[in-house]
Formats: sequence, C-alpha cells, structure tokens
Amino acid sequence: MSKLKNFLGNGALVLLSLLFSFLVAEFVVFRFILPASDYPALDFAGGVVKYQPRQTGIYRVRNQIAARYQINAAGWNSAHQRYETGAPAGKFRIALIGDSYVEALQVNFDESLAEQLENELGRERFEVYRFGISGAPLSQYLHILRHEVAAYQPDLVVAILIHNDFNESYGYAQQGVIFASSFLKIKIDNHAVAAEVQPQPLQKRWLISLKERSATWRYLALRQQMRLQLLRDLILGRNDDEKYQAHIDVAELGENRVDNELAANYIFREMQQWAAARGIKLLLAMDGDRNSIYRNLEQNGLGEAGALSLNGLAKSAAQQNGIHFIDLHPVFQDDFAKNHQLFNFEVDGHWNVYGHRVAAHAIFQYIKDRGLAPI
Repeated sequence: MSKLKNFLGNGALVLLSLLFSFLVAEFVVFRFILPASDYPALDFAGGVVKYQPRQTGIYRVRNQIAARYQINAAGWNSAHQRYETGAPAGKFRIALIGDSYVEALQVNFDESLAEQLENELGRERFEVYRFGISGAPLSQYLHILRHEVAAYQPDLVVAILIHNDFNESYGYAQQGVIFASSFLKIKIDNHAVAAEVQPQPLQKRWLISLKERSATWRYLALRQQMRLQLLRDLILGRNDDEKYQAHIDVAELGENRVDNELAANYIFREMQQWAAARGIKLLLAMDGDRNSIYRNLEQNGLGEAGALSLNGLAKSAAQQNGIHFIDLHPVFQDDFAKNHQLFNFEVDGHWNVYGHRVAAHAIFQYIKDRGLAPI
C-alpha cells in the first residue's frame, strides 16, 4: 500500500510538473519570450471562407519572417481597411484573386503584389482589392469571383495561379488545409465535368480553434514549421527533391493530365463567361518553378513532363477561352539571370517582397502593353 501511495504521489507530481511547464510555455514563453506566430481567425460569410473582420497581428516563420497582417472590414488581408461596394467613382478597380500568394501573410500587408501593383499603376487613379485565402484551389477562385468580387464591380480581374490549383479543384490535398471542404470543388466523372460541389459551411473543429488560440501550437506548427511528415522524412532519410516540383508530385501529372485539362477549361470558361457578361476584363498569371531556375534545371525536360507542363496547360486553356495569360516562369528566369536574387524566403516557398515586386511589375507591364487599363 505504501509503494502504491508513493507511485501515485510521484505520478501526480510529474503530471503537475508537466502541466505547470505547459502553462509557463503557453502563457509566458511563447507569448513574450519566443513569441508564436499570430494567425487570423477564420470566418464563413456569404458562402465564402475568409477571415473575421478587423484583425491585426504578426505572422512569423523561424527568425526570417515577421510580417504584419491587417484583415480589413471585408475579411481580407489588405492595405485597404475597407472595400467600397458598387462601381468605383473616378478610379479603375482591379480585383486580385488567389490563394496564400495573394493572401501574402509572409510579407507586410502593404508590400504584397496587390499594393505594389497599385503603386506602379498610381493610387490616384487605380485601386487593387485582393481576395486571397490559404489553400484555395482554382475552383475556389471561380466561387470568390461569383460570390465576393461581384459586389465590388471591378474593371479588371487578375487571378494568380499556382501548380496545385488544378488537381485540388476536383480532389483534396493529403495534408495541410483542414477547411478544404469549405471550398467550391468540381466533380469529374468519366472524363467529363459532372457537377459543381458547393462549399460546406466552415465547421469550427477543435484543430482550427487550437490553431487560432494556442500559442504553443502556433509556435511549433507555424513559426517553427514542425510537421510529422518532416520528422518522418528526417528519420527515414527520404529526399523528395526529384519527386516534387513546385510543391506538386510530378509522378501524378501523367495520370491527372486529362482531368487537369478538364478542370482548367471548365473553370476558365466559367470565369470568362462571368466576366464577359459584365464587361469585365480577365487576366490569369501563373507562378514559375522557381527552384528549377535556381538550380538551372531547364535542360531536364521540366517543360515537357514536369511542373512546367501545367504552365503550358494553363496557357493553352486560357487561349482556347480567349483569356489574357502571363507565364511568370520566364519572367523570374530572366530576372534571376540578371540579378541572382531569390524570389522566396529560404524558410518558406512563398514570394518574398522582391518576388511580389517582380510579379507586380510583370503584370503592370502586361496591362500597359495590352491596353487593359487606361495607363
């Protein structure tokens, strides 16, 4: 009996010590000494997943990124504290749609592609509203266009495409986005688009609440980027550099080619019809495979079978549907050859301020050269 009491007492002491250590870490260490990354709370309004209005914070990754975000009254990260509905008075309005590259938590809210494009165009006569949410696929861009952008009556819509936009429009990522069912999806059956799968209301599951509230979780998962898959790969000594290009599994490109083409053509056609019916111009811009540029891998057939085959697919689908298209890969390639400056962070694959600047200038130049805006 005495041994049992000692065992239980020691066990209780250990548990209390662990609890005390956790509380110190949660409420002292990861809030004041080693501050965790802030992360804006999610919202689901008007059938669209975005962020709860009027939030500010600092998004951190390791010791390299400490970027201020500003969620405006409409629920989007932007230098504009509010978006004016209805037709713009005396200004040319551009709506920028995308995923985390447009959301751009990795750079200060006034340094992203949208703000840099607005500065190049001239803020006196132009305004750029951005609508970006992490993890959104191409199909969600169509949904945002219909159910969010419509209220602001833009003169031009610019959608930023990345390489996983296509397969995630009709499937679900294996990891990462825990609210993906709140995105519009399309159903492909027998090599044809059968239906649109409407977004499900955002469910505030425990993992989302933990992500938003726990400083410990936000420090480990967001700031330190700790992932179970990364730990597993370190233990097993795996190297997926050849398997993954531009954050997609290139081994799946062949089997997904037809479905990717179907998804791109369907969504581009729907976007173009929506825009044309309202007299709105549409421009698509697609990211390059920046790692292949850094490593000078152009001779390895990337454009034929690798990630860049999706750039070709997107360009072809855009041309078939009469949509303006910019391939940012040669833009980044030419700039890197001249300046040898990275477009993304060493600890994060998203564009840094310089990457946003190069992309913004390319879009500005295209708009100017094609007469898409009164510059």
